[in-house]
Amino acid sequence: MVLIQNAEAIKIIRDECRLSLSEGFPQVLGGTVLPVIDMSPHFHRKPFTINSNPVTTGAATIYTTVAGEEVYITGVQLSFVQNVTASTPTGQISVTAVIDGTTVPLASVAVLTLTAMTQSTYVQFANPIKVDVATAIILTGTFAAGAMSRSATIECFRVTP
Repeated sequence: MVLIQNAEAIKIIRDECRLSLSEGFPQVLGGTVLPVIDMSPHFHRKPFTINSNPVTTGAATIYTTVAGEEVYITGVQLSFVQNVTASTPTGQISVTAVIDGTTVPLASVAVLTLTAMTQSTYVQFANPIKVDVATAIILTGTFAAGAMSRSATIECFRVTP
């Protein structure tokens, strides 16, 4: 038998599990009942989505993480369109973030120079990726001539430790 003595834990279990027992909350739990509830605010996720504005020149900052919160990326969508006169010296467009002190690509698409193209890719991460605090998530890719437009959507959640 398990005896719950913490009044705050009893209140959270009652509220989160939406228990409405007329006789009150059972403080003694039998061997077949095991309540499992996240009691730590550290793991309370606040999901949000970041949409970049269309970018037509240079690299662009999509989002900058701030001190006092942890940001975890769960998915990235990357799209671009270019006309036949677009000259792309890098050969790719990427969304990058700083993970454990290193800038890494989260999603990339190949770009052919002087070719009319439209491409989109979506990457969903089975395990959320923690972005370093006070760093930027960047949409990269350059072109020397012609017309190109790029955009990205980042799916993530923040945790306030």
